Parts: sequence; structure tokens; C-alpha cells
Amino acid sequence: MRPGSRFLNALNAGDETPGTPRYATWGSPCDLVINPSSSVALSGALNSTTA
Repeated sequence: MRPGSRFLNALNAGDETPGTPRYATWGSPCDLVINPSSSVALSGALNSTTA
């Protein structure tokens, strides 16, 4: 999963929250895996950040 790869670009090219389900995300500035932590948020979702 290389940033900027054709795979990730294609995956991220569509609607981030397709269909009728409600979407939500939870992110943490302490997360050492997801970097940057701001990349957790989805357009059209309820995005929450924990402390």
C-alpha cells in the first residue's frame, strides 16, 4: 500500500460514502498506524476524533 500508487489512486477516486448507509469514522492523534491521522476522515461521514 504505497502512497500515490495506481491501486490507491483508483480506490480513492470514487465516492467515499456510496449508497444509503450512514458512515462514521473515529480517529486518534495517538494512532501510530494511520499517518497522517487526518486521513481517517471521509467526505459525507460523521467524523470524530478521540483524545
